[in-house]
Amino acid sequence: GTDDHTVRSHSGARVADRAQIKRIQAKVGATADGRIGPRTAAAIAQWQRKNKLTADSKVGPETWAAMSL
Repeated sequence: GTDDHTVRSHSGARVADRAQIKRIQAKVGATADGRIGPRTAAAIAQWQRKNKLTADSKVGPETWAAMSL
């Protein structure tokens, strides 16, 4: 499709709030640039492993709840 310049996660899902991504990045120790790139995805997976969650690099309902954001 065409690029509508909507911020998207690594999976291509739309992300409405870059500030929210920055909060996730701060939680997992990634550089807070507001984009979910390979380094942030790896940091999310590492955080998930450390917190005994499925390490899929996606911030789904379980990860979101565990992050308490």
